[in-house]
Formats: sequence, C-alpha cells, structure tokens
Amino acid sequence: MIVMLNKDPGGGKVQAQSLTSQSSFLSASDPRLHFGLGAASKASVEVRWPAGTTETFADLPVNQLVTIREGQGIVKSRPFR
Repeated sequence: MIVMLNKDPGGGKVQAQSLTSQSSFLSASDPRLHFGLGAASKASVEVRWPAGTTETFADLPVNQLVTIREGQGIVKSRPFR
C-alpha cells in the first residue's frame, strides 16, 4: 500500500510512504505511518491499495491517529499524543 499526503492542496508539498507487511521469526513491525505536517491544520490523504483501488480523504485534521481499512474508509480516529 502506498499512502500519499498533501499538506498544501495549492500545489505544495506531497509526502509518500509505503507500508508493507513483513515478518520473520520473533519480530514485529509497526504498521503506523507518521507524517510531519509542520504548521498545517489540515491534510488530504490518498491511499493506493495493492488491489489497484485508490481512496482519497480530504481535509483531515492534524494530530490524529487515523485507522483506514480498504473499502471501508476511516474506521477510527483519535487525538495523537
């Protein structure tokens, strides 16, 4: 899955991160992605799923931990501390 975040819809900065599932004996990976947004108050997120579908979420508030599921959209959101 590739997640692209645009903190400046006027054509500014776009960040992209990839999330892959990995496993090996007695190990774990954190599935959360973290984006630095500076002084931005909102951001837009585009998720490109492995199946080829794309979902876009506009005007998301910052400082949130957001859970997104393929085909279901945002299923949970809470303040990030």
